Amino acid sequence: MKVPEGFKSGWGLQIHDPSVFSRSQWDGGHQASLTYLVFRLLLAGYFIATEIYFIYYITPSFFFIYLTDLAYTLLVIDACLHAYNAYKMEPKQRAVYQVTWVFMSIAYSVGILVTIFYWIFLFGEESEFPLGFDIQMHVLNSLYIVVSAATMAAPIQLKHMYQPVLFMFLYAVFSIIYWVAGGVDEHGSPYIYPFLYWLHFGTALKYSAIATVGMILAHLIVWGICKLRCRIAHSVIGRIYRVHSVIV
Repeated sequence: MKVPEGFKSGWGLQIHDPSVFSRSQWDGGHQASLTYLVFRLLLAGYFIATEIYFIYYITPSFFFIYLTDLAYTLLVIDACLHAYNAYKMEPKQRAVYQVTWVFMSIAYSVGILVTIFYWIFLFGEESEFPLGFDIQMHVLNSLYIVVSAATMAAPIQLKHMYQPVLFMFLYAVFSIIYWVAGGVDEHGSPYIYPFLYWLHFGTALKYSAIATVGMILAHLIVWGICKLRCRIAHSVIGRIYRVHSVIV
C-alpha cells in the first residue's frame, strides 16, 4: 500500500526558509528588527538569572529530577537559542535552527503541560516553595510560551507532536530508573512525585497515560497559537510585507 506524499512530509526537520528562526512574524523582510533582538536578549538574560537563582537557593540538590524544573530549563535553553539566532542570522547554520526547532517543540508543549497539571492536580495544596517560585514555574512559564509563539516566525509542526511525547516517555523511564536505584526526593521519599511511585505500578502507569494525553493537548494548543499567528499576520500585514511562514 502506497503511503500518501502528504502523510510522509512534515515529520522531519526540513527548513525551507531559515530566516523564520531568527526574526519575528511581525518583522518586515528576512532580518530581525532591533526591537525583536532586544526583546529576545532580555528574555534570555531573565531566564538565565532566574534559573541560577532557583538552582542555588530553592532546590539545589534535587532541581533536575523534577519535571517542572526540567521544563523550565528547556525554556531557558529555548530563550537563549532564540536570542542567539536573532543576534546572528546565518542561513547556512541549519543545524542550529534544527536544534532550536526541536527544543521549541518540546519546551513549549512540556511547559504548557506543567501548568495544566499544576492547576488541575496540585493547586490548593500547601506549598513549601516561595509564592514567586510557583508563579514563575506555573504561570509565567506559559505566559512566555504564548508570547513567544505569538511573536516568533518559526513554525510549530503538528506532526512534531512525537517529540514532546517521546520526552515524556523518557522522563517516565528516568523516574523508574531513579526509583530502582534508590533515589529519593528532597524529603527522603522513595519517588520523585507521589503519583509516579512505581511500587504502585497501576497508579504510576495511569498518570503516565494521563500525562501523554495532556502532552498531546498541550502541543495542539501551541500549534493552534502559531497557526492563528500566521493567519492574522497574512491578513493584517500580508499586503504590506511579504510574510514568510509555514501554516501546517
